[in-house]
Amino acid sequence: MVVEKNVGITKRFCTTTIEPIFIYAGTADLETFTEIRGLLENPLYQDQRQKSLAGLSGGMIDVPIAGLILALNKLPYCFTLQCCYGHFIYKGQTDSHNMAPLPITDTITRVEYRIAYICLCMENSDSGRGLLEDLSEITAIDPENIQFCCAEWFWERQINSYALQVQPDRFKHKDRAKLDYREALHIQKIRNAFFDQLQELIHRRSVLKVESSEITALRALKKHLNAKRAGINDQIGIYPHPIPACDLQFNYLLDERAKISRELNHVNAMLVKWSSYDIEFKDIEQLIKSSSHIDDEMADRLRSGFKRSNG
Repeated sequence: MVVEKNVGITKRFCTTTIEPIFIYAGTADLETFTEIRGLLENPLYQDQRQKSLAGLSGGMIDVPIAGLILALNKLPYCFTLQCCYGHFIYKGQTDSHNMAPLPITDTITRVEYRIAYICLCMENSDSGRGLLEDLSEITAIDPENIQFCCAEWFWERQINSYALQVQPDRFKHKDRAKLDYREALHIQKIRNAFFDQLQELIHRRSVLKVESSEITALRALKKHLNAKRAGINDQIGIYPHPIPACDLQFNYLLDERAKISRELNHVNAMLVKWSSYDIEFKDIEQLIKSSSHIDDEMADRLRSGFKRSNG
């Protein structure tokens, strides 16, 4: 979090300049969510990274995620721009920077949630692209409450910047939300799992240094399934109208698209399991047997990748 909180002022350091940019907290909601953009060439990346990290100090980072930010910034193909652990404000707790867990009680009905997120700049390299793919798969923890996105405010000041955020989908464009107490408890649970999973992912990348054969195989399968779903979407898009409810061919296409979407969700979940050391060869065999969209060539590639990884 290249952020310094001081008497109501948020200091955001722009990585393309030396001088910090000041924004007064609370004057307007920042729209944190915009659609993902592709990586661009950035010959200034190394210089920007050096300047950004030189301006970062431990006091700027929320304590529960300080280790995560340190680990991320040790990876040469990324650097953090800003982050927040996420804060809950309610009757009896008015400190907007508190990091205490929500109490278990029946006296709280509404909670103001300040968004948990991490924003970082990525190098346009094989390693940077691999990390982007890994980060996008974190959303599988809870797709309705975790988004992988860009943020216009950051991108205008630092190209190739991306954000992962924990926020109910209906509030994804905002940096805060008013939630029912029970929903706030759920968001807290997802927030904790989100940062735990990030910690596991970064630790694994730090240890392995290179992408394993198993993750390469799973990503190939994900690409394969996405291509099949795109083909079905094209067929659905050009299907002649009007379409009666009993049209067997059209209903078959809808059913196939739903099956592929379920398989993609399964693959995304396995990619998350991989980053926490919890994926085995038997999982791959089960996936192959349960899928109607994995051909022999793709099945052999998956088995080969996991056999090499497992020795």
